[in-house]
Amino acid sequence: MTVETKSPAVIKLYGEHAVVYGKPAIAAAISMFASSSVDESPDGKLHVILSDLNRHFEISADQLSKLYEQYSNRVGMQYYAASASKIVSKEALPFATIASIISSAYNAELGMSVKVHSEIPMQRGLASSAACSTAFALSLLKFSGIRLSDSDAIEIARAGEKGSHMS
Repeated sequence: MTVETKSPAVIKLYGEHAVVYGKPAIAAAISMFASSSVDESPDGKLHVILSDLNRHFEISADQLSKLYEQYSNRVGMQYYAASASKIVSKEALPFATIASIISSAYNAELGMSVKVHSEIPMQRGLASSAACSTAFALSLLKFSGIRLSDSDAIEIARAGEKGSHMS
């Protein structure tokens, strides 16, 4: 079974980076998308493939557990990112954070291979990292059969988005 999700780019009309800190913004979605597709992994590890960046990360259940412990006990995101860098690479941090929350908080088995692709240009103010985090989080939740409220799913995606700004 393959699961695919998409998340749009957005143009922030007001409060561009405020949303990362839980502040309001006015935004409009545009028709450029980040997508994520999930299949089972043959070795029980989480494989994250960032096809546009030619990157591939393997994350074990033990790493996810340790990362979730660090995330749950964080004092702030900067301290979390610093301690998490001893567990996973900075590039993998946003995705590993999302996966650790889903794995530990919802007892999900994450032996998956996840491919993330984005047609949204990076560092152009179109929220490419937020769209990638959202597509990734939604695909893991959907593949795992976990149903959450929109606000809970958004909070998980935001955890990854915050991690991307710390790395």
